Amino acid sequence: MFQEIMLLITWLVLTSNRKGHPLHIITEEGWTTQPLLLHAVQNGHHSCGLWVLACITAVLQGFHTTGLRERELPAFRQTLLRHILYLP
Repeated sequence: MFQEIMLLITWLVLTSNRKGHPLHIITEEGWTTQPLLLHAVQNGHHSCGLWVLACITAVLQGFHTTGLRERELPAFRQTLLRHILYLP
């Protein structure tokens, strides 16, 4: 699963760079991982993917971690849905 996530992040960075939204993240030199959080931020197992997307969003915007709280996930989910629906 880890390799798939790293490939997704690499693809997102390269796509953003190609579309004129440079992220200035070097993907060719390999990746290292660091924990973003040292405590649990979710109560159940049903929102794991949403938390991964929230963390990816934060990192791609230049932050080290997401500031979201579990109570804010429904609004984040709606924001993602709106972005997906507006894709060409």
